[in-house]
Order: sequence, then C-alpha cells, then structure tokens
Amino acid sequence: MNVTQVGESSVIAAIGDGSGLQYYWQPIDATGWNSEQVSPLNLVSASVAQVGNSSVIAAAGFDGSLWFYWQPIGASGWNPERVDLPNTTFSASVTQVGNSSVIASLGSQNNVRYYWQTIGTTGWNPEEVPLSVAASSASIAQVGDSSVIAVVGIDSSLWFYWQAIGASGWNPQQVAPAGTISRPRRRRSRRSATRL
Repeated sequence: MNVTQVGESSVIAAIGDGSGLQYYWQPIDATGWNSEQVSPLNLVSASVAQVGNSSVIAAAGFDGSLWFYWQPIGASGWNPERVDLPNTTFSASVTQVGNSSVIASLGSQNNVRYYWQTIGTTGWNPEEVPLSVAASSASIAQVGDSSVIAVVGIDSSLWFYWQAIGASGWNPQQVAPAGTISRPRRRRSRRSATRL
C-alpha cells in the first residue's frame, strides 16, 4: 500500500478484503473518499504513482506474477497488463523516470528486477539488477538524470543502485553495512499460512 498525488487528488492503492486491489481517491482539500475495485485478483502488494497523464499501479500476485494497471486521470476503468509470469515477483514499486513507466520488483529468489516501458507503448523491457540480494521490497525513484533503487539486503545492509536514464548497467553502492537496517518480514499467503 502507498499514497501519492495523482492529478489534483490524493490517491491510495491497497489490497482490499478478499485480496482484491482497491483504489481510493479524494480531490485535494475535499472530504470523503471515492473507491474503485481495480482487480479482483489475489494480490499481496501494490504501489501507485502518476505516470504521464495516468494513474498507474504495480502489483504482485499471490502466485508471484507481476501486474501493471493504468487509467487516464479523470477516466474510469482500469487497463491490466501482466508484466511477468508467476513465481517471479514478491513485491513491486512503480514510478515515472524520464518518458517511461518503471517498476522495481523483489523476485522470488531475493533478486531485484527492473522493468521499463516507454509511455504510450506496449511491451515491457526487463533487466536484472546485478549483485542484488534483497530482503525488502525495492523502492524506485528518479533522482536527477538517473533511475535509482533502494533495498535492504538479506544481511540487513542497505543498498542503493543507480543507472543513468537511457543507459544500461546498474551501479551498486552499499549505504549501510550488514546488521544495521531492520528487515521487514515477508507477508505469507493465506493459503500457505498454518496455525501453530
């Protein structure tokens, strides 16, 4: 779940009761929230952002698939795209970098993956972020003229990866050494959870 500004509204993407994906929006300086179901799929995480003139959501499914949903600002109805197959994704973060939608995801093998798609086109371009072994969800942003990703490593270290917009190859930087950052726990699927 996260919150951001899209157009002239505050928006929230959240996993609803029954694990469907919900979108909530409220015009800035107004009261009362509007809600929409984006997808009835079983999902475990969602991230929302404004990309171009659309509200976009990246979401990880219970089956480990990666999904992207978009809706033009002020319109109704969501457009789904499957970005990656089952057993590839645990969580995802989405934003705009340059003229592209970009997603950073934590894979099923604790690897970090980066996906980009030029705004207004179809088809996703996947990249593995080398030397990345992450325990937390990946956070992605544009900083200056670069795509940047931050993750907590499986040894509780903090890592920062950057790549110039339009370039290839990721540059890793260790921000904090092992044992210094609290690792979030992975949410277990309701299907796999057992009672003790």
